[in-house]
Amino acid sequence: MARVITRINGRPLRFELQPTTPDLSEPENSAKLEVNVILTTFENAAAALRAAGNLARRLSARIRILAPYVVPMQLSVERPPVSTAFLENRLVGLARTCEEAFEVRADLMLCRDARRCILQALGPNSVVVLGSKKRWRANRERRLAKALTSEGHHVILVESR
Repeated sequence: MARVITRINGRPLRFELQPTTPDLSEPENSAKLEVNVILTTFENAAAALRAAGNLARRLSARIRILAPYVVPMQLSVERPPVSTAFLENRLVGLARTCEEAFEVRADLMLCRDARRCILQALGPNSVVVLGSKKRWRANRERRLAKALTSEGHHVILVESR
């Protein structure tokens, strides 16, 4: 099941249920383990989703894609420079790559500060999978992984090609 929820400052803006058959056997807010994939780039997310899929299969967990989109200060958070429909369509396409085997939830979050937005969206001690290109020095994804680890989250960094 792929769902996209667009959030502005943590509040849902729009909820769309994609045309898939819902699993009515589990309540919406059940305590099922969740593997969080943070979208930094679509290339990195593909590698992270593959790893998250393997992990979710072994743990009988669901996958949650967190996609923070930083809106420049010159614009209102409610009116980003890119259409939210376009961003949601890309996110749904990404979620559909693994939806046949897993329950997938995708959150598109419009925000000013991506790191703060991610930290607010994650529950305590969350399992996070993050894709990153192989570099000899710290890049944005590695710095984010370090920040999440320092907040008590369990981060798996996956190299993308």
